[in-house]
Order: sequence, then C-alpha cells, then structure tokens
Amino acid sequence: MTLTLRSCVALILHVLVWVSTRICADDRYVIVSTSYGQVRGVTVDDGTEPKVNKFMGIPFAKSTAGSRRFKPPEPPEKWNVTLGALAQGHECYQPMFPGFEGIMSRSEDCLNLNVYVPQGGGLQLPVMVWIHGGGYDSGAGWIYNAPSLARKGVVVVTINYRLGIFGFLSTEDDVIPGNFGLLDQIMALKWVKANIASFGGDPNRVTIFGESAGSSSVSILTLSPLARGLFAKAIMQSGSSLAPWAVTLSTSSLPPKKIASLIGAKVNCSSGNSSELLSCLQDVGARELHDASKEVQEETGSWMLLTPCVETTFGVLPHHPHKLLKSGRFNYVDTIHGFNSDEGVEGSNNGTTRAEFRQYFRNFFDAYKIEEVDSLLDAVEQAYLYNTTDRQDINKKLSAARTDFYHAAATYLEITSHSESASERKHYLYEFSYRKSISDLPSWVRAIHADDIPFLFHDFVYPFWQSSQPPSRDDLLVSEQLQTLWTNFAKTADPTTSLPVGGVTWQPFSDWSKKRLKIDSQSVMEGYDGPAGMYIYMKFLELVEKTFNTDVIVG
Repeated sequence: MTLTLRSCVALILHVLVWVSTRICADDRYVIVSTSYGQVRGVTVDDGTEPKVNKFMGIPFAKSTAGSRRFKPPEPPEKWNVTLGALAQGHECYQPMFPGFEGIMSRSEDCLNLNVYVPQGGGLQLPVMVWIHGGGYDSGAGWIYNAPSLARKGVVVVTINYRLGIFGFLSTEDDVIPGNFGLLDQIMALKWVKANIASFGGDPNRVTIFGESAGSSSVSILTLSPLARGLFAKAIMQSGSSLAPWAVTLSTSSLPPKKIASLIGAKVNCSSGNSSELLSCLQDVGARELHDASKEVQEETGSWMLLTPCVETTFGVLPHHPHKLLKSGRFNYVDTIHGFNSDEGVEGSNNGTTRAEFRQYFRNFFDAYKIEEVDSLLDAVEQAYLYNTTDRQDINKKLSAARTDFYHAAATYLEITSHSESASERKHYLYEFSYRKSISDLPSWVRAIHADDIPFLFHDFVYPFWQSSQPPSRDDLLVSEQLQTLWTNFAKTADPTTSLPVGGVTWQPFSDWSKKRLKIDSQSVMEGYDGPAGMYIYMKFLELVEKTFNTDVIVG
C-alpha cells in the first residue's frame, strides 16, 4: 500500500527532473476564473497533440493547522490577484525520508488540486477526478502526471487529502470522529462541481477513480450520503470498502480510540477526556505529532495504523460497508471494479511451510476478535493447499490467497451488490493481467499491486516505471488500451474499445452474466464466479458483523 524506500528515492529523482523542466521556453500562460479568483496555468508544448493546459496547486480549502486540525475542511479565502498555478502545491504530512527533507514540501496547508485540460476539446468535457493511493498514509495528487490521459478528451483533476494521523485519527466520539481525509475528498468534489465548467468540464459528468487506498476511498464515497450527487461514475482499481484493510472497526484488536490514546501519550497529551486530548494535540508541532504516530505504528506492528472508520457525527460512513451494500443504501452510479492478477505476491527464497501459511491467516483473523477461527483456518488451508507440501508451491498459494483476501473477494462482493441493487446502472469487472516488459519477478507472476499505474497514466519514468529501460511495443499498446477503456467509460458509460485491433466487447457484469475482462496484450472476456476463497471471505465478513451493532444507520 505504501511506497517502498526504493520507490521514494526514485520519486525524488523524478521530482528533480520534473521541477527543472516544468516551464519551457515555448510555454504560454492561460488564465481561468474560479469562484475564488483567477488562476494562471501553463500550456506545455512537448510536441504531442493536442496540447494540454495545466493548473497546479489550486487550493480548495484552508490550511488545517492549529485550531482547524482534526476538523472538517473549510472553503479557502478568495484571492484578489491572479494565483500562479504553475508548480505543485504542498503535500500533506507523510513519512519524510532521511536526506530529502529539503526537497519535498510538506505542510498542513496541503488541500490543493491540479487540473489538466486538453486544448480544442470544446466545452462540457467529461471530468475524471483521481484519488491517489498510499495506504491512507502517503502520496500526493501532483505525482500522477495526467496530460496523456487528458489528451483522450477528458478533463483530469488530481487531488490531495489529509493522510495518516491528520486525516484519520479518531476518538470514536463527536470530538474527534475521524474521516477528515474523506471529508477533504468530498470538499474537492464540491470544488469540482462549482468550478470545473470554467475549465471546460461538465460538472454533471464526473467520474471518480483511484487505486489502492484511493480506490477504497472511491468505494466509500459511493456509500457516503455526503457525496451524493457529486459524481456520476466510479472506477475502483485494487481497493474496496469491503477489503479488510479499508476500514478500522471499534471492535478490532487495535480500535481507533486506543490508537489515539497511544499517540497522545507519546506527545504528553495523556487524557481520558477527548476534548482535552484534542486541545492538547492541536498545540503539538505537526512533525512531532506525525513522528509519534509512526512510533506507535512500529511498536504495534500495524502496517496500516490509521484508516477510515464508521461514524455518524459527520456521517461520511454511517455504518460498516457490508451492511450498507447489503441493504442497497448507497449512491447508484455506473461503476468499474477490478484488481491485478498477483496483488498479494509474497516473496520468500526459502518458500513457505504449511504451518507458516496457517499462522499467517491466524494472525489475519485474530485482528478482528471473531469466533470460529480454527474452522476458518481449516477452510482456507483446504481451499488453497489441498495436499501440497512443496514449500515454493505453498508460497505461490499464499500469494494467491493474499490476492483473494485483500482484493479479489472484496471486489467481487462489491460489484455483486452494485449489480443487484443498482441494476439500472452499468457495472464492469476486470482483472489486469499484463506482465510488464521490465518485470524481474518469477515467470508465474503477472501483475502485482500498482503495476497498472504507469499504463493508465502513460508514465514510463520513475517512480512508477522503476527501470531505465524504455517501454516495449506491447507496453505502449496496453497503455493505449487501458487509457481508452477508462476514458470511454467516463464519456459514455461503455468502456469498450477497438484496441488492440480485434479487441473484445467488454460486457457488463450482472446477476445473469457474471463476467470479467482480463486485460492483457490481447484482452479476453471470461466467466468469473469469484476467487477460490470467496465463500470463506463471506463467512469472515458475517463473523465480523456479529462484533458490532447490526442496525443500519444512514443519513
């Protein structure tokens, strides 16, 4: 979910190159009026047509520092002079790697967005709003360079939102309810609704799309009463609100209130009173507070410490996603859902034993305080291992099980709920299965987590393309195919493309036609009844439901 150190070092190099070349001699400025004031963007002529107007770092909310920390975002103040939207704005607070402190600009004044507009496209173009991934803990909108996608005839918007402790701390009460990062996303969508027409976009044809934690955010927004009417379509890549990592439960072994207490103690803000804790935490320096949360993460061994939660104070997510989906209480929009073939690849030179496989899933289930763990373990072992004893084969099976339990099963359940309750809308399922030309993983591995990103944005440089080797012909064709599928969906709700030549029609997923598109150098449609562990995952969700109130609360 989070960027590796290798990725972050690569990202720094990418930043340095990007910053040094963002304004060329042939650039010309373009000015657009928003409801807050004029913004000046730039047209970069890189020899590719159509040219794209780019606006960077436009604020959609005030700084969230001081008394606005752990509070809902507020609209920005209007500006009287033209705002230079020529370079990326501040990133939201996230891990700072040693040696790079002076390069990346992190701040609590980070709620800004970027807009990419193709020239000559006319008015009322469809709009695609990208919500970045990074485990709810890292990432920024500007990293995803979107001119290539915009050239397909859409306006692309990429956004920031508060991360980690600043975006998702919760005391499980009305004082610090949590979900501030999601409120930021909703605020950005409101900005798009009010202002995107000035850039040539159609506010009534907005598609939200994201990957990993950005995808689970999109999934939550399809459930949220607060996001109703702000978008018409949604694309979810490798993330669902039903994924076990997507939402923190108050009944988990490390509930949000406990996390808040542990972090507070690190910065001398120990208090059983939420109001006193809030006041104290608002006075702590941002870097100190962030570092304290990282210490707690390391001490607890939690790979995703702070995530969205169920809360009714704001009502962003008024009940567990499974209950909302089963009850049909969500925003009915056209959707694309999908995952990569090998999201859960778990590398080990020595392979994995049956005992290690079983212990992995015992740890998985133990985090949720559910009953019948042993019977679940028996079912998982039988579904994936059978009589296998070869360590390398077991390691492959562990990777497949991780893919299913962290991504595929949740994705399948979610699209099933959408197709049943919102059958008047179109819903599509895919598996991204293309093995990129630079892959150095074993030959049985196709596409791992985030492998789809460079193809979607046609971005074959660091950090997403971690090689100096240029893309192959097939790489470029898959990129063209993926971009066309996504932008066709944004335009017409029908993603089918003729690429590659002789391509297949992408048929919608429905109760009577459970099919998915397997995206590859030659994509194919195939029947799909869910992953191997589908029914085990459904049983797991049922057991999780027993640990919290089952009354559906919706706004």
